[in-house]
Amino acid sequence: MKSFSSSITFVSLTAALFLVATVSSQFDDIDLPFDYYSLSCPQLESIMQKKVEEWIKKDYSLAPALMRLHFHDCFVRGCDASILLDHEGSEKSAKASKTLRGFEVIDDIKRELEKACPKTVSCADILTAAARDATIAVGGPFWMVPYGRKDGIVSMAKEADKLIPMGHELVTDLLEFFQSKGLNVLDLVVLSDPRTAPIVTALATQPDVFENLFAASMVKMGNIQDYLSINGEVRLNCERVNSPNY
Repeated sequence: MKSFSSSITFVSLTAALFLVATVSSQFDDIDLPFDYYSLSCPQLESIMQKKVEEWIKKDYSLAPALMRLHFHDCFVRGCDASILLDHEGSEKSAKASKTLRGFEVIDDIKRELEKACPKTVSCADILTAAARDATIAVGGPFWMVPYGRKDGIVSMAKEADKLIPMGHELVTDLLEFFQSKGLNVLDLVVLSDPRTAPIVTALATQPDVFENLFAASMVKMGNIQDYLSINGEVRLNCERVNSPNY
């Protein structure tokens, strides 16, 4: 751990020299389009923002809860809303998911969007955008959300318990895990493991840069699509897969 701490200190001293370039490069590998719903559901953003603000005004703690729910979703099978499926043995029932909250917010948004744009907006896209709007609602940065994710049809508790970091991992192991998802050390820092505190301290002196890095890392995380395939769907109800007669 001592050698890693030395590496962190070195990075913290040199990071400021490269942050501006890094912020722009963080967006280089975005595969999904930003205008996916521009014709099929142009009111998506306004509905999302209104609903998220309503919920957070009632319970401020839902903002970090929605961000955490998004994190758990993306790190198991990619950002496919598999965390929202509610059946025996699903990710939602995993030990790693016991303290997750905010499911009712996503369900509420989904119901509203089904009225406005039936069978159009995936639960995966709703969860991703809700995490962004929750960030904004508590004074955090705005970022554009690329859309077009499909909802997964598989959700297994054992995968969540195996993959989701629980706070006792070595930082080197966490970094390896993040890299396996296409993320890097700066993503680990801003998506925030407390053991990277020396870097966080360095970034704290540059709040604008930190906010830009956070936004960029959230976009990158939201673009994890490990298991996205032709088998994905747009669920009518975020808690269960569509029936065969859909």
